Amino acid sequence: MKSSIVATRYAKALYDFAVKKNKTVVLVSECEFLLQLVRESSQLRELLKFSPYSLSKRKKMLLQLFQNPSEMILKMLSLLTQNNRLGIIHEISYQIIQMDLAAKGITKVSVTTAIKLDEDLKKQIHNTIDQIVKGQVELINVMDAKIIGGFILNFKDLQYDASIANKVNHIKSAIVQP
Repeated sequence: MKSSIVATRYAKALYDFAVKKNKTVVLVSECEFLLQLVRESSQLRELLKFSPYSLSKRKKMLLQLFQNPSEMILKMLSLLTQNNRLGIIHEISYQIIQMDLAAKGITKVSVTTAIKLDEDLKKQIHNTIDQIVKGQVELINVMDAKIIGGFILNFKDLQYDASIANKVNHIKSAIVQP
């Protein structure tokens, strides 16, 4: 079974439990904190995936990252330790955050451009996305000079790549093919 399917199942169970306990805000904020740590620390990623330490030792190390861990994060870490799933905690955290956004009717849209978007362009993109997506749209501008020009639009599980770099790659592959 793919880890993303497993992560989604754990996330759903944990999120539903948090809803019943009225603790979604706490769970989501701790998941955001944990996800940020995992993204920023290659050592933490290694600890979660390929660690020589026992599961209980890894759980203790994770708990030390939190100043005052909530009941929700304690239960989450205990469950993942018990089922040998600490390696996918970042995927579970991501899924919990996505479930919370969906429950609130918020869709995050990422627009990658070579330069910062001006307000008029942000408004145009926002209006276009509003026609496609129901609810509130949160627009995030990611800058990446490697795309040269154009844009890459990501929302939900969709990606539209209208970057110059992508078009150049398509032309290269067309030329190289016999």
